[in-house]
Amino acid sequence: MGGPDLPQRIDLYVPISEMAEKMRAKAHPLEELNHYNAPAVVSSTLAKWPQADAWLPLMTKGQSMSVLLSKKEDKALAVVDLRPWN
Repeated sequence: MGGPDLPQRIDLYVPISEMAEKMRAKAHPLEELNHYNAPAVVSSTLAKWPQADAWLPLMTKGQSMSVLLSKKEDKALAVVDLRPWN
């Protein structure tokens, strides 16, 4: 209704360290990305992020993507152009 979109509301941001346990609990194994993407594309994308050990879906207004995670480091590594679902 004319207000800022949620991503622009920095007052709603929390440190990732406060959400690490929930992030790890909801994270998906990397192998699942092969269900929704060509395995060769998944392999070449993951080769750029060898420390990635899990992923979470990212909903956007345009195209849904995946966020690569390092659960060991409690860190989001990259947003990549891999589909999180069909």
